[in-house]
Amino acid sequence: MDHPKSSPLFIQVVNTIKARIDAGEYKPGDFLPAYKDIAEDLGVSMITVRKAMDILANEEGRIILRQGVRARVAEPNKGLVEIDINKDYNHWVEMAKGKKHKSRIELLDRMVIDCPPQIGKILRLAPGDRVERFRRVFSLQDKPIIYLVNYSHPKLMSRIPTKDLLSESFVESFQKNTGVEFREMEQRIQAATADIDLGKIMKVSFGSPLIYVQNIYLGANAIPTAISHMHYDAEHFVYTIKRNLTNEFS
Repeated sequence: MDHPKSSPLFIQVVNTIKARIDAGEYKPGDFLPAYKDIAEDLGVSMITVRKAMDILANEEGRIILRQGVRARVAEPNKGLVEIDINKDYNHWVEMAKGKKHKSRIELLDRMVIDCPPQIGKILRLAPGDRVERFRRVFSLQDKPIIYLVNYSHPKLMSRIPTKDLLSESFVESFQKNTGVEFREMEQRIQAATADIDLGKIMKVSFGSPLIYVQNIYLGANAIPTAISHMHYDAEHFVYTIKRNLTNEFS
């Protein structure tokens, strides 16, 4: 994923090296070029290269640094979680949460807050109304891979035990405890990059690629009832879709 030219130079170097590793230009076990050669190749300073290499080693786990020898490409230790958009919602939830990959869920906070304007607009709330917000992080092998935020009306959210939200999907726990049946879900997916706050939560560097997903859950009469905002570590997930072209081109 390309990043804006305004990204810091060290982030551009990080993403360039990662792209070369992913493309097979630098293979697992290979030594990378000397820092001086990388600096000349990319037109950056040695300080920038050192900062990028520290991130690649200590935050990304993509290279191995040892004093006195050149950096070496690390063996891959994580696979992509594939989410098939064609399949039903339960499949999407299981793949997104990494159920088959033994993910761990951490509660960040749960509180009633002044409704953010964009949330109030979707939920058709009046100015000054409040919402309940529930924030979680899903981790795989102690590495955060999903940052998830849910919003809904406090009267509804208050009926949901926190333990349910930590053991079930939001849709499962919401419908079971509130009696509200979701009839539809509108999903929007777009590319994003980590800002400073997201970087701290996801344990990635500023400017790292993320996948941003917004789900709007609609109840009876197509009324928006709840919202989920999710940020995925883009290196752990891929969305796939299969289409039958027989009828389209016949």
